[in-house]
This record gives sequence, structure tokens and C-alpha cells, in this order.
Amino acid sequence: MDEVTPSSLLIVPWEGSRTAADVFVSTSYIATLRAEYNFEFEAVVRRRGGVDTLLLPFARITDLFGSRIVSLPFCDYVTCSSPEGVAEAAELLQKTYPTRQIVLKILGEVPRLEPLGFTVMRRGDCHRIPLNATDEELWTRTSRAFRKGVNKALRSGLRVEEATSVDALQPFYRMLTDLRRQKFGILPQPVGYYEQLHSRFMNEGHGAVWLALLGDRPVAAACILEHGNSLYDKMGVSDTEYLDMRPNNLLLWEVMRRGRERGLEYLDMGLSPESNPGLIRFKEGLGGNATPVRYYRWLPQNHDSAQEAVLRETLSGLTAILTRPDVPESAVFAASNLLYRNFG
Repeated sequence: MDEVTPSSLLIVPWEGSRTAADVFVSTSYIATLRAEYNFEFEAVVRRRGGVDTLLLPFARITDLFGSRIVSLPFCDYVTCSSPEGVAEAAELLQKTYPTRQIVLKILGEVPRLEPLGFTVMRRGDCHRIPLNATDEELWTRTSRAFRKGVNKALRSGLRVEEATSVDALQPFYRMLTDLRRQKFGILPQPVGYYEQLHSRFMNEGHGAVWLALLGDRPVAAACILEHGNSLYDKMGVSDTEYLDMRPNNLLLWEVMRRGRERGLEYLDMGLSPESNPGLIRFKEGLGGNATPVRYYRWLPQNHDSAQEAVLRETLSGLTAILTRPDVPESAVFAASNLLYRNFG
């Protein structure tokens, strides 16, 4: 009988994976988060015969809400090797950090976390659009409403450009700031975060800012990252004045079409919260296939829920004040730099 090599679970420093299947656990994305927010990253691994198998990456965060464990901050999800491995890693984190809140953002469902005291704090879906098809097949997979929007954008004279220069971040970030302030009353992520993405992805030929243009005027934009054999729609924005022209439809169609031409496997459209059925319908209309995303949370015995509620209400109120139309843009940017890491 062959001897079985014993294994052990360990927590080790972690810098991301160069061969990661998904962008959120890649070395480039983890370096972006470390550079912008100064998070400390570690991982639970299974070590057998001197070889480590990643079970769960995470960040140790200390902010207004105290000391927390998050897997991972400013990520839509983490793809893990197995539900069993996630549960084992979570149990080790509970024992190692018994006084810290733990949040796990998982692609898929892990029922074994619930007996450990974890509860589902957020539900949603990740939509991925398969690109291994002809243009005609891609087109017919989309909904009639989406195709009408693409055709309307073309009749309106819109065109799409793929830009890799850092200057392309300016119109993207302007629309992002306006959209978040005017429609949602929330702060934009700091421009430094997108500059870090540009440095580590676009400047290396692994992504671009896609612009929908009316003449020379950008009316929609998307930050698209490329990792492995896939594209990731990290953020899409538009100028509300031109929404009726359906610029986002044309922009996303071009991303899909050109991604197919490059032989890429899929376009990841990111997280759609269960509370936003309109967004889910739009992504389904692109031909996207949904995979569940679950955010699990465990609270230690010393957790003060009343204090957390007060802090969240205060931060929400402060954000609402800072995003009012009469607040100078410079103050909005300063507030974003100061406060945004608390939203991870």
C-alpha cells in the first residue's frame, strides 16, 4: 500500500497567484490593492510534501469598523478549489482570529459554513458571457432589446474605441464620479485605484479603457481587464445625458466581438446583487450564464452590533453630505481617498 503523505493547514504571507484562474486573485490585482490601500494579504494553504495548495486568500484590515478578515476586499468574489477547503480554512481563521469579524465572498455556495456560525449577508450572481462562438452566434444569443439598443447607437452615430493610454482614465473617471454622485449619492473609488490598474494591467497589454464616442465626446466608458483567457468588466459608466442613444449596448457588443476575435473564452460581467433584478435582466440579455455568489459573515462574541450600526449610519450620512451637488469636486476626491478603504 502506498504511504499517504500527511498534510497540514497553514496561514502564510500571500502576494497573489501568477497562474490564477480569475483576475481577483492574480498577482497584478493583489498588488493593486496593496499599493492603493496598504492591506496585508495572507492565505490559508494546505501543505503536503512541501507543496502548498491555496484554499482561501484573505486580507487583514483595520479601519473604522475595527479589525476584520475579508476574502477579499474590493473583489466581486473569490473562486476556491473546493467548498470543503473553504470550510476548513474558515474554521482555522476562526481559531486564529477569534475576536475578528470574518467576511468571505465566494463564487458558488458553501453550506458547510453555516454550522460554523456563518450567515449569508448578501446574495447575487456573476454573469459570464461565452465568447467561443461566431459573431452571428454571439448576436443571436443576445436579447431583442439589447440588439435594438446596439442598432440605435449605430444610427445615432456612436463608435467605440479601445484606449490604453493613461489619459483615457480621465473621461472614464469623470463619468464615474458624476454617476455615483448624481444617481447613487456615493463616493467614487479613488482615482489612484484605477491608476494602479492601468499600471499593472493596461500598461502591460492586459486591458483597456473602452470608450463610446459621439464625434470626439466620450458618452460611455468601461474599464476592461484581461487576465488569462478572459475579459473582466471591472466598471462601466455613462453620461446620463446620452443614455437614450444606448451607448453601453454598443460598447459591450464591441468588447464581446473583439474578445471573440482574440480567441478569449468569456467576458465576466461581475456581481449582480439579488436586489437589482434590472441589472440581472440586462446581463442575461447579453447572453450571460449566471453562477451564484454568496457573501458569508461570522461575528465573534465580542462584536458590538449596535456600535457597528451607528458607524455605518454615520458614514452613510457623511457620504450623502459629501456627494451633494454644491460640494466641490476636489473635496469629493479628498473624501474618497480618506474614506473609501472602509467600504472594502
